[in-house]
Amino acid sequence: MQKHFCICIGIFFGCLLFLSGNTPTCAAPVDTTAHFTVYYPVERSDLLTHYMMNGVTLREMDKLLDSLCRADAPMNILLTSGASPEGTEDLNLTLADARNEQMRMYLLTHKRYVIRSQDLSTVSMGADWNGLALALEKSTYSWRKEALLIIRNTPVWVHDRAGNIVDSKKKQLMDLRGGNPWREMTQDIFPYLRRTEVEVTFKVDRTIPVPEPQTDTLYIHQRDTLVIEKHIKEEAPRYGFLLYTNLLYDAAAIPSIGTEIYLGKGWALNTRWSGSWWSSKKKNRFWRIYGAELAVRKYFREPSDNATGLFRSSTGHHVGAYGQLLTYDIEFAGKGYMGGKPGSSIFAAPTWSAGVEYGYTLALTRHLNLDFSIGLGYLQGPQWQYLPANGDYRYEEFRTFRWIGPTRADISLYWLIGMENKKK
Repeated sequence: MQKHFCICIGIFFGCLLFLSGNTPTCAAPVDTTAHFTVYYPVERSDLLTHYMMNGVTLREMDKLLDSLCRADAPMNILLTSGASPEGTEDLNLTLADARNEQMRMYLLTHKRYVIRSQDLSTVSMGADWNGLALALEKSTYSWRKEALLIIRNTPVWVHDRAGNIVDSKKKQLMDLRGGNPWREMTQDIFPYLRRTEVEVTFKVDRTIPVPEPQTDTLYIHQRDTLVIEKHIKEEAPRYGFLLYTNLLYDAAAIPSIGTEIYLGKGWALNTRWSGSWWSSKKKNRFWRIYGAELAVRKYFREPSDNATGLFRSSTGHHVGAYGQLLTYDIEFAGKGYMGGKPGSSIFAAPTWSAGVEYGYTLALTRHLNLDFSIGLGYLQGPQWQYLPANGDYRYEEFRTFRWIGPTRADISLYWLIGMENKKK
């Protein structure tokens, strides 16, 4: 009887301890790996928080590392840096080393947490051919299979029997289909190869908060690989504008200045003013031209804030429609031709034209584009023909001048001005 009573008392108090939560429990540490990726502009290795999503990525990484250091959790951090293949092999490897060092110093000197140098290791990939191949595998380019064959089967350098370099992987890619695939990769893929991946491996129990996987990033990364996925969320871009001058007009001593404002979805508004007044009273020479132009353009390629830096601008093929108003007075010690009403403004009796244009815009640097375009249309306006005599002008003939054909020709240098297109 006493034995059964003691057993019952023991079970009773055991249940009380269990229900009161005082029974000691333990949770086995869990192996966890977190990945963070920061990006760099071309030929740069300094950390720019305003570039792409670097600011958001660094804040999330700092939050995790701060939690781990406070919990004194063991960790290992692997830094893997790469570069896009535009530069030489030596330059790409130097850039990758420099990017690793920048991130390493960022972690070692952070004010919120303390990272030990022995917990850090680095890998420099140089040109990230593996990332480029994986990006092409996930793309829909018509030429992607040809590019993948080159990347997988062509050595970085091709030597002849004498050991001389006769070809290279980069050269074959640049020559593929006249260079168009290389230009598209430069704009669409290469900016995401200039990166440092931070892989944090740690052991924690469930008391340490681990950030949820990011859902607003454009790229999901694995070690030495790059997978393209769609945007889930993107802030509306803040568009800038471009200033430009027509080099053909400038060469003809007709200074010009214009602007182009990007409107979205490939559409842009283009305006320009040009004017000159050159004369020599002694020889009765005149070279007077004033003109204004307005054009609406449609670019076939959507603008990118990665190929040319932090600005929204369009490159590649474009078509458009334009209108022009102008007056002119052209005379070189002989018969003169005047368009527009003598002594009046450009709007009094202007020569006008309208037409359609085709062109191609080439990206030169982060802030400079070069545009080639030609326009075909109809031109009409009043024209006075005169003869200068002793400082006076004798009008000989008046007619309405008409012309169908090229009415616009541009080789223009564009300077990009605008604001960042930040994503969050």
